[in-house]
Amino acid sequence: MTLSPGVPMDFTYVPIVTDSSSTLGEQVVTALAEAISTNVSRMPIEQRELVHAAAASAHFPLFLLKKLKSFWNRTGIDRTLIVPSFAAMAAKAQAIGARDALTGPARGRYRTVNDKAQRNCVRTTTFTASTLWSRMIAEATTTLPMA
Repeated sequence: MTLSPGVPMDFTYVPIVTDSSSTLGEQVVTALAEAISTNVSRMPIEQRELVHAAAASAHFPLFLLKKLKSFWNRTGIDRTLIVPSFAAMAAKAQAIGARDALTGPARGRYRTVNDKAQRNCVRTTTFTASTLWSRMIAEATTTLPMA
């Protein structure tokens, strides 16, 4: 978890994974972790590095939001219409698993994208981008282990 300046952080439920090369070090690190979080695990460094890499991938939606900023500015779409969807999707994925949280074209239902594009007279470039994006998501969900 990365801290952001000026944004308060409550670590109560944030997972903390520890490892140490000595018994004393493990005791100290575990005591500190348990003082701020109720979700503390010990793992060997090899596993901890994998957990860190997986957790870092959780930043991808934030990267998308950053990229969408120019789109919102260009189109005049109020970001408050979109940003809550990200929070809702994360909550849904936590509740039922990422694979089941996916909907429509992200589950490989390309016809959904085509129907919407035709119904809404969406430009071809938007349709193509949406289809490609949906295929990337569908491929990722079939090749990566998901909860």
